[in-house]
Amino acid sequence: MAAARARSANGRPRLWVPGVVYVSDEREIHGGRHVGYNGWGKDFRLSGCAHFASIAEWRHRVWLVERVALSARVIDEHAIILADRLLDKEAQPHARRWLVEQPLVCVSGAKVERLAKSQGLRVYCVEHGVEGPSWFSVSATGGNRGGWEVSGPVEAFWPERARKLNQGVKDDESELPATERYDVRNAIDRLLRHLTGGKLTEVAVANAFAVRRLLTPGYGYHGASDGTVATIGRVQRDLRALEALFA
Repeated sequence: MAAARARSANGRPRLWVPGVVYVSDEREIHGGRHVGYNGWGKDFRLSGCAHFASIAEWRHRVWLVERVALSARVIDEHAIILADRLLDKEAQPHARRWLVEQPLVCVSGAKVERLAKSQGLRVYCVEHGVEGPSWFSVSATGGNRGGWEVSGPVEAFWPERARKLNQGVKDDESELPATERYDVRNAIDRLLRHLTGGKLTEVAVANAFAVRRLLTPGYGYHGASDGTVATIGRVQRDLRALEALFA
């Protein structure tokens, strides 16, 4: 993707090179392979993918592997669906590149054991709101290494909110002020990065999940291992807005 002179809320041009660096609306410089693929606003929301989303708002469980770990043999043997393979290179090149450059791929929950044991893949599981309204969990298995899991109420990973709850302050999570929702996202993102050595970030996980929802609607909802497979035509139509956005 070429560098874009995107305009911020105040109308000033700003640097935006997906996968390299971009300057946020708050004039903060962000760098790394996960940055620049998402944004706020109506256009991003309509694209189906690429809109910033918070795992703290989920009621889902997802299973993820790193894209670089998926060989052609593993993809074929386990019928792993990759959205970029469903798009025409000429008709939707920008959407296809956006998909290819995402570092994580959601896989079927029913295939986790086979992928982890027979293929030696490291499979991560991230969930929120499945076991309870605020229950958050992240785990890893396979990859010829020991597995692990970290779980608990999401506020347990957010010190300021934990202090409020200990003081008896209760509120509705769905009505959190924007600044506090931002704090929740930061807490989850920091935890994912710390536990996985940077392999998982909240943006990368949310993007992988958004793609999987287009491919198999219903996937992950309250822990569902699979959804209903969408037609190729539907996937291509759903990604038209993403194509236009990054074109």
